[in-house]
Amino acid sequence: MREGRGEERKISVHHQFELAEHYFSEGFRDRSWLEGLVLADRKLLFEELKSHQTLHVAQGNELEAAQLLDGLGHVALPDEELNYKFQRLVINENERRGLGGRAREGMAQLYHTYRRSRTHRARSAEVVMEYGILQDRYGDKEEALKLFKHSVSRYERSGHQYNLAAAWFNSASVLYDLKKINASIRACEKGLSLGGSEHLDLKTHLLLQRANCREKTREMELAAEDYLEAAKGYEKLGRRRQQCNILFRVGWLYGRQNKLLDARGLLYSALKISKELDYASGLADFHLKRAQYFLSVDCEKTRLEQHLQHAIMYAKLARLDKVEKVARGCLYRSQIEERRPLSFYLRARAPEADPKSLAKAGQGTYSHRVGDGYATRVWRSAPRSAGKDVTFLAKLLAELGRKAHREDLLRQAKAVEEWQRSVRQGRRIL
Repeated sequence: MREGRGEERKISVHHQFELAEHYFSEGFRDRSWLEGLVLADRKLLFEELKSHQTLHVAQGNELEAAQLLDGLGHVALPDEELNYKFQRLVINENERRGLGGRAREGMAQLYHTYRRSRTHRARSAEVVMEYGILQDRYGDKEEALKLFKHSVSRYERSGHQYNLAAAWFNSASVLYDLKKINASIRACEKGLSLGGSEHLDLKTHLLLQRANCREKTREMELAAEDYLEAAKGYEKLGRRRQQCNILFRVGWLYGRQNKLLDARGLLYSALKISKELDYASGLADFHLKRAQYFLSVDCEKTRLEQHLQHAIMYAKLARLDKVEKVARGCLYRSQIEERRPLSFYLRARAPEADPKSLAKAGQGTYSHRVGDGYATRVWRSAPRSAGKDVTFLAKLLAELGRKAHREDLLRQAKAVEEWQRSVRQGRRIL
């Protein structure tokens, strides 16, 4: 039975690739071809074109992304479900391009279409919630709060526990922005008691929101407790940047309360995570650039795919969505003869990052500002200036070492200079 299902999936994957292949070769010019597609094929083609549109956005190819968005509209045209997905995609694209007015107009149209729908109750509730999120984002807090209250009542009737807790979280967030702090705390507690505590992501968001509120009401012990619990949640969710920010915040709060030992431990943990994330960002960018070079010169596939796997792994860890998507797109190109669609590669599970490789970030001295600029911006945008940047780094380390009387910094300055000399003499290559 399992083998039969696996074979069916394989056939579906190849069929999806063939549909997209035909579209890109002829279909986008001759739209009459789309009229002969059955609904199942339209859904497969829609998903694949959406994947290509997403990749073009990540690569910064705005013209190609706009052309694909137009094509998606034609593919979606006869089907209500696909049309709904297309309208949501257009709204997201308008937001991304800074066209907030158009995004709100589009969501308002969906709201008026579905808000009283009896045949699409789940979609109706979803649109009400999403419209509230959009109103909140663009500053109409009172209107957003009304919409979230409607969402609460709808999800209470439908018994959808997760979305009910999410609606309470959204209400709590808006109430906090409206400076109704006690009401926000009550909304957080409602969300936790009505199902939020059973879902790690919602529980974590609600605890963080309640911590913000308790800090405002000067309940510092309770606020710190909620903050640290939220930090544990974000760690489990793999959202380490949020974990780092929270640990830094609580460390700062403890420092103000003269709890210096507690503050030191939390701030050290936050710095360690920040180092590892920045190190992962640099590795992701490095491996992607190497892979793109190998792809351009038709290098052996093994080395190319190793770099791509590492780029995806570290980008996932550092939450670099654009880098991850571009790397997955390169993997699709490198394995094009497998005739698998891009959507297959965008959905594929990312390899796990090796903790030992990230531990290297903690070795030696680390400067967030210089490290970030040196590891990513200089090498990416202006590789010819890298030598000057190495010289600057060596001088900076030497100056810091002298001012702070730190032998380790002086040793690092010498190591950087030695590394630069060895590169110039041809003993090392990047």
